[in-house]
Amino acid sequence: MKHIFIYVTLFCLAALMVFIIKSNTKTPPIKLYTVDTYYSYILKDEETIDIAFYLNASYLLEDKASYAETTLHNEDDSKQLDVELSSINKAGSETYLGETYDKYIWSFYMPSMNQSFYLEDGYLNITLDNSMELDLYFGSLSLFYVESQVSYLNWTALSAIKGDTDINRMHQIMIEYHEIDQMIEHISLGVDQEVLFDLDEVLTLTLPNKNQCFNACPIIITYQNGDIEVIDYFIYIKDYQILKESGLMLYGYLLS
Repeated sequence: MKHIFIYVTLFCLAALMVFIIKSNTKTPPIKLYTVDTYYSYILKDEETIDIAFYLNASYLLEDKASYAETTLHNEDDSKQLDVELSSINKAGSETYLGETYDKYIWSFYMPSMNQSFYLEDGYLNITLDNSMELDLYFGSLSLFYVESQVSYLNWTALSAIKGDTDINRMHQIMIEYHEIDQMIEHISLGVDQEVLFDLDEVLTLTLPNKNQCFNACPIIITYQNGDIEVIDYFIYIKDYQILKESGLMLYGYLLS
């Protein structure tokens, strides 16, 4: 009987120790990061706008059913755009400051508009079903409206290079082509992103330096006769160390 009492006592002490350890173990805070990025798209039906975010732990933001409302706006709320969430997809993971972050992509249905739209300092406002509200900075958003397009540039290949910095930003885009049937007036990569270009054996676009991620876009060519040609959205540079390389372009949020 004495032996049974000793075993029960030891079991109770062990259970008490486990309880004390768990009670004193702090749960790591849930962190979310966005990266100051230039997002550029052509307005088209049945397309989506994609915005990336990073989480170090499981949270409501992974679940589409948790969302009640999503709105894009600028810093002073002079521009707003209600958007409908299409899906949330995991797109890999990264290690940053000793923690693992999963990358997710918010995909929103393209709004139906007949004019271009631009947010220079873009925020995503999220209201969840539990009434929690988040306002997250993501960078810039360009939605370019084109009424009609032509095809004068018989291009064959696209490529891009970074500049001298380590950030995920294009410096030049190269367009290989066979022939071009019109003189180019100007080229832009979004509503506000007119770029320098050099037309030789390769059409080379040179982007202005800016401390902002920029790795994907459409190319919008305006010819001297007023016609517009679009080389559609393309991801030119894929990096797998975005958080590590982004530095001051990171925007962090504590969720717990």
